[in-house]
Amino acid sequence: MDIIQIINIAAIILSPFFAVIVAQKLHDRAARRKDKIEIFKILFENSLPFIKAFKTGIRDKNADVAILDAITLIPIVFHKENRVLEAQEKFRSAHEALVKRIELNAFLDADIIDYLNIFSDLMLEIAKDLGYADFKPLKVGSPEDAS
Repeated sequence: MDIIQIINIAAIILSPFFAVIVAQKLHDRAARRKDKIEIFKILFENSLPFIKAFKTGIRDKNADVAILDAITLIPIVFHKENRVLEAQEKFRSAHEALVKRIELNAFLDADIIDYLNIFSDLMLEIAKDLGYADFKPLKVGSPEDAS
């Protein structure tokens, strides 16, 4: 047997293994992107009821739960994207601080505006990671802007 025949036999034996490995990597990549899009979709769909709740005082518990569930999944799904993780951590900290202020009835409109803008920053970082270059999140102005 010459070297060409040995190479051909090796290629016939090894090519299915390489094909399976490549297919699995492509499948994993597509699944990760799908998970990222699902989190973005949940946050996007529930952002308006979430923001309206601060204006009206009427909470949409389904929107709150959906958003907090999605926020909880971000470190798992976006574990390699530092900008998204930093934005998620900033949002989580702002959320904890706002909840404490609300419990103490010591919050200001500016606290809520900052909180909602941090939420918008998180949405922007997720959109950038997904390649949505034209995404413009809703920014909430200062209380003086509304009057």
